[in-house]
Formats: sequence, structure tokens, C-alpha cells
Amino acid sequence: MGRKRIVEEQEVVPICGREEEIRVMKKLLQTKESELLAVYGRRRVGKSFLIKKVYKKEIVYKLEGDRNASNKEQLQNFIDNINDKLRSKRPLPAPKNWNAAFKILQTYITGLRVKHKKVIFFDELPWISKPKSGFLKAFEYFWNSWAVDQNIIIVICGSAASWIIDNVLDDKGGLHNRVTKKIQLMPFTLYETEKYLKSRKINFSRYEIVQLYMVLGGVPFYLREVENGSSAAKEIDRICFGTKAPLKNEFDNLFKALFINHQHHTDIVKALAKKKKGLTRNELVTSGKITTGGTLTKVLKELELSHFITTYKPFGKQERDTLYRLTDEYSLFYLSFIEKNGNTKGFWYKQTATPTYNTWGGFSFESLCLKHIESIKYSLSIAGIYSESSSFYFGGNDSIPGFQMDMIIDRLDNVINICEMKFYNKPFIITKKEADNIRLKLAYFQHFTKTRKRLVFTLISNYGLANSIHNDIVEKSLTIDGLFLNEEF
Repeated sequence: MGRKRIVEEQEVVPICGREEEIRVMKKLLQTKESELLAVYGRRRVGKSFLIKKVYKKEIVYKLEGDRNASNKEQLQNFIDNINDKLRSKRPLPAPKNWNAAFKILQTYITGLRVKHKKVIFFDELPWISKPKSGFLKAFEYFWNSWAVDQNIIIVICGSAASWIIDNVLDDKGGLHNRVTKKIQLMPFTLYETEKYLKSRKINFSRYEIVQLYMVLGGVPFYLREVENGSSAAKEIDRICFGTKAPLKNEFDNLFKALFINHQHHTDIVKALAKKKKGLTRNELVTSGKITTGGTLTKVLKELELSHFITTYKPFGKQERDTLYRLTDEYSLFYLSFIEKNGNTKGFWYKQTATPTYNTWGGFSFESLCLKHIESIKYSLSIAGIYSESSSFYFGGNDSIPGFQMDMIIDRLDNVINICEMKFYNKPFIITKKEADNIRLKLAYFQHFTKTRKRLVFTLISNYGLANSIHNDIVEKSLTIDGLFLNEEF
């Protein structure tokens, strides 16, 4: 699908999901005071699309930051947008600085005669407010001295989530506590992904949707590439492999567009891709990719806020044992397959029986389940019980082999669900060997953690359990249907 087709589609496709975000945004139109709305989230997650759809009739001015533009060029873009609105035979000259620019914007907004509440939209704010540009200081003055009293909405938006948080939400200067509402836009859940695909007449089975999600995640921009009348496997191959594959080079563009010193970020992501269980901070340092200190702290924070990595504290461990795991589906898929085979059309069809596929599939499915843990708890009928989620890993010693517990749900009612995820294209068979291995892991877990809570072994798989005399080891079994529940129930 070309870029032109995507733009055209944005005009006709309704918003799927985002019910709570839409409710919040529309409520701001009903207030009698000015609102400063901050919208942030990872690149390609649909921030601009949502804002333009909800405030389509109310936006009276919009400026989109240009990553590669100088401050002078940004100011020219600013005045060009004003002149396009005014349609004057004598266009206004570009302002010399942002204080002058906001004075022009103030005059323009004041002169508008509209009945609805006016919305001003600054898209990709971090690209506008570059170092030494003077934008943020001028914006603070504009808001505090004039805009706050005008009953308008100013929307600031950015993909660099850490920049928005550090420079706006947690600002200690002129913007301190000025943001009246914030929206962190997340990728689609499986429920929302299914709903979105159906809105485009793409009727994949849930197993196919899970496969698609393990490659593209719930990122709307990636999902727009999927076409109907095909299969998930064929679409994955078309979108990711071949010289003209639209997402073949997305990995490099993704980090360059978000982070100034993006090499640090890609180094950490690549290091984490090699260790599916995750790495501690000290392990990241010893990997040699980045030194400890402020830079590492900053990079890890930026990656986590942009939802490329997720932190997990293993069961019974200290803060220093926190694991950083790569949980961005596309990045893991790229490093596992596209990086070396991106130009090979038809590559994906040959992978389903390879060890690399099995390793990737197991970890990706586990990561997907961890992201949908609220749906899992609801499916287990324990959503109303307070619980904490973690994992457990034992490296092994001379007498006990290493093992891992994928997901642990530690409940307040004196029960622990030990969850294991199995990605199979048919019902999973519990053999005698498998059952014995599960019993050993449960015994070892109880031994090492000293817990006295009752352990409930829980299996999460695509199609549940096949008939077996050893199924009694599994107290709870969920299929992928349990992952598709609306998490806003």
C-alpha cells in the first residue's frame, strides 16, 4: 500500500477503539475555560490521526514540527500556515523569533469569528522546540499571559514521550501544573486490533490476528498496511520481505525519528533482542553496549516511555534485579528475521518449521500475554482480587537445572497462578515428560521462594489442551479467546 492510499484511507476510516480518549477530548470542548492537552505516545500509534478526527471542525490553527528543519525554517512554516488561513494579497513576513510568532498567532485567533471552541494544535512539539530555539519559553509566556483566559484548547503532541514528560508535564518553570489533561496513547490491544481489522473488512481468524500482532504489534500505522482478501502469513511476507516491502526499513527510521543520539537506543534494543528473558542494568553495562551513569539511565527511560522495552521485577527479588525486556513486537521481528532477509520475497513461508521461528514465536507470544494480563485475570475470574505480576528465573547449578516461570500472578487470597504460555497451531499435548517437568518446576519454585501460598498451574495457549491422561497437572487452561476481551470491562 502506497503512502497516497494511506492518506486517503485516513479520511474515510472511522476511529476504532480509543473510546476513553475520545470521551476526554470531547469533554474539553464543553468546559468554559482554556485547556492545555498533552498527547504523547510512541511513533506511528495514531496520535495525530486521533486529534485531527476528534477536533476536525474545531482546529483553527495547526503547526507540525519538522525534524530536519532549522529554527528559521520552522518559523517560516509557522507564518506560511497563518498566510494560508488569511489568504491575503500581502502575506505576512516570517517572524524573527517565537515571541513575535505567538503575538501574530494571538492577533489571528482574536480576529476569528467562530461559534465553536477554538483548538490550536502543535504536532511533534519536540521537533519544533529544539535546543536554543526559544520556542518553549515563548510558549510559556503565550499561555500564561493570554491563552489561559481565552476559553480555547491548545493541544501539544509528540512521539518523544520522555521529552514531553520532562519539558512539559514535569516542568518546574512557567508550565508547571499548566497541563489540564494528558493522554498517553497506547498501541491497540488485541480487542481493538480485531475491531479495527473488521472495520476494514479484514476477517482474519483470531490465530491469524495473534500472528499479525506478534509481528506488527497494535500499531495502527503498521496495521493499515494489511489488505483484505489474503492470509496473515501472506500479508506478513508482503509487508516485511522483498525489495518493495513497506516496513522493511522501518527499524532504522523508527529510532532516528525519535532520539537524537539514537545509536545508544538501537544498541540496547539489539542487546535485549539476544536475551529473551531480559537483562539487568548491570548486565547491559557488561554487554559493552553503553556505559553506566546518566546516559544509560536516560536511554532506558526514553525506551520505556516510548514502549520499546518493559521493566519486570522477578518474583521475590530486589530492585537491582529488575529486568529490562524488549517488548516492541516489530523491533524483535526485525532483528530476528528482516535485518538479514528483508530483500527475500517469500522468505516468511519457509520459516514456520525452523528453530529460529520457534524461539521467536515462544517469546513473542509470551510478551503478548504479558501485555494482556488484565484480560487474562478477567478470564481467570480473578480480576477483582488484588494481585501483583512478575516472573521467575533460576540460572541453574550443579544439582538443579535452570528454569523460568513466564508469568506469576501473586494474589492477595493466598494463591499464586503460575502461568506458562505455549504458542502452537493446534491443541497442546501434555505428555508424561511435560507433566513431570511442570511438577519439578513448581517444587523448585516453592523451594527457592519459600512461599506457602497454593500454586495453580495455568496454561495459556492458542487452542487449549488436547486430551491426555496427564492434563490434571493443569488447573486452569485459557485459549487465545481470553486475550481478546475488552480490557476496559
